[in-house]
Amino acid sequence: MKNILAILAIAISGASLFVNGYLFSQISNLKQTIDSLKENSAEVKQDVAKLETSLTKTNQELVTQATILENTAQQSRISTTAESASSSANVNQVQDNNQEVASRKIEPGEFVSTGYENQVEFELLSAKRITNPKTNQKDVVNVRLRVRRIVPKVNNALIAFSQAKGRDPETSEDYRTITNKTTTYTSANNLPENAWANAYFWLKVPENVEIIDIAIPKTAMFKEVPIAND
Repeated sequence: MKNILAILAIAISGASLFVNGYLFSQISNLKQTIDSLKENSAEVKQDVAKLETSLTKTNQELVTQATILENTAQQSRISTTAESASSSANVNQVQDNNQEVASRKIEPGEFVSTGYENQVEFELLSAKRITNPKTNQKDVVNVRLRVRRIVPKVNNALIAFSQAKGRDPETSEDYRTITNKTTTYTSANNLPENAWANAYFWLKVPENVEIIDIAIPKTAMFKEVPIAND
């Protein structure tokens, strides 16, 4: 009986030692795991801190760049608006000036020019827009003028009113006379000296044109003649 108890005691003691050894091993492993997790946690915190710092810096840079772009865009909008306003003002000013010129009539003695080697004098009396009898459109300008001989005798001065023409001061487009709608060829020698003779010619001029230059052969050009409406 004593021997059995002794064997049991030895077995229990051995089992206890084994259990204690196993538990010690598990506890040791668990402690190493916990220490490893603590180290990893510290590294993770450092990485998170670095990431937060990097994100903060990047965000600040983006905000700065966005502010610069917004300021640049705003300055561009202001500049564009100013240029547009200036351009619109210039266009309006030109249109107002053209309308103001076109709304007035030709004053006596305003458009006078000599031609044919200073032997003949021309004076514009009016440039009036009229309705084209063929098209019923107001694309015709009736130019009335008078002419006189200012020397005792003129050398080879045959005035061809049909060769007169108008010109757009802005586009330099030419406007020709309408056939059979001009004073016929006139010899300056048939004009009485220092006495006026009336003449006319029709020009085909688009309706939107309000000012024209008028050219008569061998005569200085009449600049910026206003077209009055009928």
